Amino acid sequence: MLKKLKLRPKFFLSLVGISIIPLVFISLFNYFHTKVELKESTVANLRVINDSRVAHINQFIQLRQEQAKELAGTYVIRQIDPQGANTPRTVQTLQNDIESIYSEIKKTPRSDYQDIDVSSSISNISVWDIHGNIIANTNRLLIGRKMPFKFLNILYSKGTYFLGFEKDSLTNEKFLTILEGVRNWQTGEYSGVVFLKSHANVLDEITASRKGLGKTGETYIVNRSGLMITESRFVKDAILNLNVKTEAIDFCFSGTEKDPPEVYKNYKGEIVLGVQKYLPDQKWCVVTEISAEEAFDPVTAFRNRIFVVSGCLILLILFLVHVAGLAFVRPILQIRDASFKVARGNYEVTTSVDSEDELFDLSRSFNQMTKVLGSTTAQLKEKNVILEKQKEELKKLNELKSEFVSMVSHELRTPMAIIKGSLSQLGDETLENTKEIKSRLITISLKNIKRLTEMINNLLDLSKIEAGKIELNRQNVNVVSVLKEVCQAFEIKAKESKIEIRYRASSDEINACIDRDKIIQVFINLVGNAIKFTAKGFIEVSAEDKEDHVLCMVEDSGPGISKEDLQKVFGKFQQFGHKAVSDPSIKGTGLGLSISKGLVELHGGTIWLESEVGVGTKFMFIFPKEVS
Repeated sequence: MLKKLKLRPKFFLSLVGISIIPLVFISLFNYFHTKVELKESTVANLRVINDSRVAHINQFIQLRQEQAKELAGTYVIRQIDPQGANTPRTVQTLQNDIESIYSEIKKTPRSDYQDIDVSSSISNISVWDIHGNIIANTNRLLIGRKMPFKFLNILYSKGTYFLGFEKDSLTNEKFLTILEGVRNWQTGEYSGVVFLKSHANVLDEITASRKGLGKTGETYIVNRSGLMITESRFVKDAILNLNVKTEAIDFCFSGTEKDPPEVYKNYKGEIVLGVQKYLPDQKWCVVTEISAEEAFDPVTAFRNRIFVVSGCLILLILFLVHVAGLAFVRPILQIRDASFKVARGNYEVTTSVDSEDELFDLSRSFNQMTKVLGSTTAQLKEKNVILEKQKEELKKLNELKSEFVSMVSHELRTPMAIIKGSLSQLGDETLENTKEIKSRLITISLKNIKRLTEMINNLLDLSKIEAGKIELNRQNVNVVSVLKEVCQAFEIKAKESKIEIRYRASSDEINACIDRDKIIQVFINLVGNAIKFTAKGFIEVSAEDKEDHVLCMVEDSGPGISKEDLQKVFGKFQQFGHKAVSDPSIKGTGLGLSISKGLVELHGGTIWLESEVGVGTKFMFIFPKEVS
C-alpha cells in the first residue's frame, strides 16, 4: 500500500508509525511486564499462605497421632485380651476410663493427659477388640456394634494410622479419624484398636483465616476422591458434598514433576490464581486461590492510565509530524527531480537548497556525486572487462577440479578392481586354486593395497601442502649426508635392476637449514621414478654449493620425456615413460612429482627438469641455505 503513495503522505505515515509504534510497544510491554510481576508476587504470597496452612494441618494431625498413642498406652486399655475374650469387669473398667478421659478433655486437662489440649475438638473415643467389636465408646449407644475390621492389618505393620476424613457409617456424622493399635501389657500381642475422632470443623478452623487473601481468596482441602473436606467460602454445605474437578486438583494428585498451574478455572468456573500442595500421608490436596480479577485489579488501573496518556501523546505526535513534513518534503522532492535527470545520463545537473541543515549537505553531496559518476562509469566499464576475464579463468579452474576428481576416481578404481577380482577368485570354491595360484593372487592384492595406501598418503600430503598446513622442522643439515643416505636406500633395488647408482658433491660438507625428512622425501620420489623408468645405465644424485643456495640434481639414462609432455610432468596423476608391463599394479600414483614440487617450494626453492628422448632426464631443484 505504501508503494503507491506519494512522498508527502508516505513521510507522514512513516513518522507517525515510527513515533506511535514504539510508544504503543513500550506501553504494552510495561503493562504485561507489570502484570507478570504482579502475578508472580501474588502467587508467591499465596504459596506462603498455603505452606503455612499445610504446616498447621501437619502439626494438628501429628498432635492427634500422639494423643492416640498416649491413650493406647494406658494401663487400663492395655488390659484388653488379645484373643477377644474380655470379661465384663474389664469392659466396664475400660468404659469408665475412656469416659473419664473424655470428661477431663472437655474440662481441664489432667497432668497425665497434658498432651491432649482442651480445644482439641475430640468428639468421640472408641475402643474395638481384635474381632472388630466396639467394647467401649464415649457414645454408649454404639457399644456392642460390630464393624468390618479392615484397619487391623495396616496397624500391625504401620503403627498409628490416619484414616482420614469421612462419614461415620454408624452415626452418619463427619469425622476426622486417627487409629492406634493396642498391645496387651503382658504378652505384647495386638489386642484391639483405639479410635480418636474429631469434628469436621476442626479443619475449617485452620483454613478459615482470610488474612492476605483479599475479598475473593480462600483455602480449602480436597481428598483423593475429589471431594472438598472443608467448608467453602462461596458454596454452602460443601464438606464431602462438593466435587472439585479443576486443573489444579488433577495436577496435585497426578504426581508429575511438571510446573504446577498458576492460572486456571476454579470449581465455580471463575479464573483464579492459585497454588496447591499435596499431603502424601493424608492423600489430601491443600489449595489456596484468589480471583484473577481481584489479583490483577492494580494492573488494570495502570492499563487505563496508560490508555489516557498514550492518547494525548498520539495527538501531539500527529501535529508535530505534520509540521516536520512541510519542512522536509519540498527539498527532497527537488533532489528527486534532479536524480531523474542523472538517471538519464545528465551528470551536469545541480541542486540548491535554501537552508543550512543536513538537507543542504545532502544537496551539496548530490552535486559532488554527479561529478564523480561520470568518471566512475568509465572505470566500471574497464573493470567489467577484467571481471569477464576472471570469470573465464574461474571456469577453467572448475574444469580442472572436475578433471582432478575424475582422475582420482579412475586411479582408485583400478587397484580396487584388481583386489576385488583376486579376492573373488580366492573365495570361489568351484575353482581349483593351487597354493601357487593363491600365493600369486594374495601377492597381487597386497601390491594393489600398497598402491592404494601410497596413493591416499600422497593425496593427503598433497592436500596439506596446497592448504599450507605442513610446517617445516628446519635444522642445520649436511646435504651430502642426505645424498649418501638416499643412495644407500636404493642400492639393493638398483642392483636388482642392474642400474648403477652413484652420488656426487662439490664438497664433503654442504650445510643448509632445511627439513631433513622433507628433502629426503623429494630425493626418494625423484630417484624412485628414475629407477622405475630406467631399463639400464646409471642414476646419479648430486649437490653443488652455490654460495647462499644449494643446487641438487637427479640424473638418469632412461628413455626421456617428450617436449609435449614436459609441461605436464608436475601435474597430478601424470605418468610418462613407463616401461611396458603386464601388471598395472606396479605403476605409481602420479602424485610424487607434485608433492616434490610443493615441498621444494615450501623451502623457498624451485624445481625444474631437462629431458631428451632416448638420452635421459635431469631433475634439478635449488633452495636457499638459510631462512629469509
